[in-house]
Amino acid sequence: MRKLLRKLFGKKKSKSEPKPTSIPTKHKRDYEGTLRPTPGKIQPKLSGLEFIDFDNYSFKDTNFQTPTDRQLAYATKLGIPIPDWASKSDVSVLITRFVEDKDFSAPNPDLVDFANMKQISFSGCAGKKYLYNTVFDNLSDYDKVAFFAFSLYRWLSGNRHGNLETSPLKATFYEFANTVIEDTSFMNSLKRYKGSDLRIFGKVNTPSGHIVDGGSTQTIAYKKTSTFLQAAFNTPLKRSSF
Repeated sequence: MRKLLRKLFGKKKSKSEPKPTSIPTKHKRDYEGTLRPTPGKIQPKLSGLEFIDFDNYSFKDTNFQTPTDRQLAYATKLGIPIPDWASKSDVSVLITRFVEDKDFSAPNPDLVDFANMKQISFSGCAGKKYLYNTVFDNLSDYDKVAFFAFSLYRWLSGNRHGNLETSPLKATFYEFANTVIEDTSFMNSLKRYKGSDLRIFGKVNTPSGHIVDGGSTQTIAYKKTSTFLQAAFNTPLKRSSF
């Protein structure tokens, strides 16, 4: 009987194990978890980012969070060097400096000193634009006016002293602040500026032949401040090149 059944229906096949489902390439990251840096495979490019001189300063992130693997992988791909002490927010600053702001220069040590004197917190990975913005955003209105006048004076006169707190002309900049702090039109005009606008003013010719746009020279804030500086220090009313 058994032989007859085999003849009619054939030998019973053993149940085979199902083949493992292959993971489509585009979904591999979902299965493998967070993308991890592979510095051995990706040769870092020269990012060109400058750093603060850490021999003279120390920084502490009070809310330290470890950088994510995705951040580190992206920074490695861009060729951005990551300090061993960098936090998650520090790495974000570096990536933003490189990708969005093109903020390659390190801050002037005088600006770093000024920020510390004003007890303004900032990333140890700060670039020049970043630190100007951070400082200006965290000053009182009174200090902002004085800092604006100080920055415009530096630009127009070519004076390189970069710390308002230690400037021998500090009293004069605050004297100006006293005259306009209640001037609504001036203060509203000042709000048009970011801190990074205060590095240069107007359209400026660089040594390489490029034209760079700085802070506006057409505002009430600029015109009143430059007029004051002209009277106080006999500075030029405009400067068009480095």
